[in-house]
Amino acid sequence: MDMHTRRARQEELAGHIEDLVTEVKGEQEARERESLEHGLDNVEKTRESELRRECRALEDKDSALRSALYDISYAQSHLSQRRGDLKAVQNALRDMEQRSKEGRHIQSRGSRHS
Repeated sequence: MDMHTRRARQEELAGHIEDLVTEVKGEQEARERESLEHGLDNVEKTRESELRRECRALEDKDSALRSALYDISYAQSHLSQRRGDLKAVQNALRDMEQRSKEGRHIQSRGSRHS
């Protein structure tokens, strides 16, 4: 083999090696990209799962808050009714006390006139 042929063969092999290196790099990049995409998919699925869990927790808190607000409203309504009942009892007691005082006053005036 002459020098020229050998040189051409070396250049051909070098070109083939460069092509193989480029192909291997491309495959590595594709694998890395696939791995990154897979990782991103996992992160996204995890985040979606966390968001669903947080939404359920928020819905539970909202439900508990609504229930507590209903209970407060119910208690306030009953408290108003009891206050009204208490005022009615206080008024009745005042009226009874007033009648009792008037009755004693009348009795004391009647016993003085006798």
